[in-house]
Amino acid sequence: MWAWLKKARFHFREDLSLGRIENAVGAGWPDVEGYHMQVGQIWIELKSAARPASPHTPVSLRHTRDAQIRWLTTRWNLGQAVFMLIQVGEGAEGKRYLLEGHLAQDVHDGKTESWLALKSRCRPGARPHEVLLACTRRK
Repeated sequence: MWAWLKKARFHFREDLSLGRIENAVGAGWPDVEGYHMQVGQIWIELKSAARPASPHTPVSLRHTRDAQIRWLTTRWNLGQAVFMLIQVGEGAEGKRYLLEGHLAQDVHDGKTESWLALKSRCRPGARPHEVLLACTRRK
């Protein structure tokens, strides 16, 4: 998903600094950190999951670690723009949902794809630059 998201650089050019963070930084830190001239600092945790066979079955994101949930929730509550970008499905059938950091525990506990769509800050077919523009504390 990082390869897809970093394409936003072509749209914003010098107005965006975006980088991938390796796990060595510390427990719970998100995968992506960036700064956009209009949005400010951005933190994004990238997650992907297979689409459940039934729309009533929760999307499985059990690989989210407790440290990640704490980091996302704490930073959101402190006023930072922190998000989870969740891809459900693969290829042309895949859809991406941008969720606010304080929803990390709910996501981990298991929610349906329709719930993810309802809570998402952007439409499932949004382009990378549209996702980043949605990464603001303001709605």
